[in-house]
Amino acid sequence: MNRLEIRQLSARAHGYTGERFPIGAGSISIKGVGQSASGLNHLGKPYFMDFFVRSGGVNQRLPNEPLVSLSGQNRIVKTVIVGGDRSGTVKECIGADDWKISLAGICINAEAPLAYPYEQVEQLKGLKEARGSIGVENDLLRLFGIYNMVIESLYLDDMIGIPYAQKYKITALSDEDFLAERKSESRARALAKGL
Repeated sequence: MNRLEIRQLSARAHGYTGERFPIGAGSISIKGVGQSASGLNHLGKPYFMDFFVRSGGVNQRLPNEPLVSLSGQNRIVKTVIVGGDRSGTVKECIGADDWKISLAGICINAEAPLAYPYEQVEQLKGLKEARGSIGVENDLLRLFGIYNMVIESLYLDDMIGIPYAQKYKITALSDEDFLAERKSESRARALAKGL
């Protein structure tokens, strides 16, 4: 019988793995984590943080609880102060860039551990080929108000010494719906009311 250790595979594939989640520890209850406790991986253990995507009207769980990283940046205009004894710049925040989302995970065929995980890789390929925004559901992203993302890249890399697994990395940007009103129409309405 083959035993798959996702934690060890993740460490080998990506060089990092988080601390063990202390299930059953006296002060921490997995039910308090959020909806993530509702999912079980293929080994029957609870996911710490599920990652669901919606594309083409289909909800899918990304395989084996990928590692999620976020980074965000504000747009700052700096103006140099001329003359005087004061040094430095005046900073003005004019907006914020999209959140950069990084997902790092491993595909494994749980039913046949000695077979390549074709179905999971096909799922990732389908996400990469989706044109436009993809719905996402994840506890961490929800904290930052992120419910949609656009995939920039999908990177599949070799896993030396592990022929039946496929590591992947997805980079994406957060996406929001924007509502716009054409100024010419609103101006025409205002002029019509004034006449």
